[in-house]
Amino acid sequence: MYAKTLLAHISKHGASSTQFKSSEANDAKAALRMLGNASLQGDHELTLKAAVRHYLEHLKHEETARSFEEVYRLSVESRRNRKGWSTNHEQEAVAIMKGPLPHTRASEDMRVKKRGFLHYFGSTAIDRIEEDQVTNFLQDHYSSSASNYNRALRTIKPVFKYAHDRGWIQYDPTRGIHLRDNKKRPEVLRIEDFNRVVELIQTDEYRSLAPGIAILMFAGLRPSELMGNRDKESLDWDKLVLKPKGAHKKPYIHVAPEHDKLKEGRLVEMEPNLIKWLETVPQDERVGSVCGQKDCQTKYKKLRQEAGLKGMHDIFRHSFGTYHYHQYSDMGRTMMQMGHTDPKTFKDHYHNYNPEEDAHHLYWRLLPKGATLGKLVEFAS
Repeated sequence: MYAKTLLAHISKHGASSTQFKSSEANDAKAALRMLGNASLQGDHELTLKAAVRHYLEHLKHEETARSFEEVYRLSVESRRNRKGWSTNHEQEAVAIMKGPLPHTRASEDMRVKKRGFLHYFGSTAIDRIEEDQVTNFLQDHYSSSASNYNRALRTIKPVFKYAHDRGWIQYDPTRGIHLRDNKKRPEVLRIEDFNRVVELIQTDEYRSLAPGIAILMFAGLRPSELMGNRDKESLDWDKLVLKPKGAHKKPYIHVAPEHDKLKEGRLVEMEPNLIKWLETVPQDERVGSVCGQKDCQTKYKKLRQEAGLKGMHDIFRHSFGTYHYHQYSDMGRTMMQMGHTDPKTFKDHYHNYNPEEDAHHLYWRLLPKGATLGKLVEFAS
């Protein structure tokens, strides 16, 4: 307010008629001393006028700049409207940004906020955040493994990209930060491991899981495609076509777009041994969900633990991919069965792996008790 009054006075009466108050003169002298003692190496305009101009530009920027948290919320809202954004993506983003929960049943106020990106940079103008700050955060809180590091980086990067694409920042500080090498060949079960699983799913405790486990083992579906999750329903029996009509001659599983991870849908041809497992369920009981019991996922976890497969959530799918490829030596065919789209990823995981001797032949002959395939078996072709 005083600055405007002073300018009006100078405009009317001239600069020579204006006298500064004692406090104003002292401020001016202190500012000039600061400029004189700056010890800068370059050739700069070290005047009060230049200093004030620069400071005002800074204040204007601060008033119009977007905070990281604001951009984060806008970018998440944008991604929610895109194909493929799921509840799992949402939960992962919240864990990285706000800090993880110590356990699955923890309440929101128990979040470990000091591991959250927003704790450090939420109120910071997004164009003030530098590469080394992001790198230090990742190193301090998510460097325990390559997968944790990559998970955090994949959550943070899109926010800066969103800002850069809209001209809110001139340089993306995460551009030079790269994912860590996390190539790890999926584990593949041996036949003796499968024999143990086959034995378990024919006991009273796990018999209700038998059709679903057989689908995971011999059709390669993802557990979420079979059992569902917060975003999708579980697989119903009516999606299992044992006696097809029309163009499809071979029995198949219809993985609808709403069940498929890529939201595209696919038809998975059934192998003869899988059909034998499904036929153990009486016709009149093949209704509703194949594995939709409330305790299905709990039993599945317990089964894996009892079979010595604790923590191996996708072990049946990985094994299917390997054994199917080595049965048919047709990468495109196996990729289609599994819903894979990236040949490089497929090659890294399945193409070069050589299973034990004739394991891939024995695998397709794992049957329920009393069932036989006969001497000549016509596999899906």
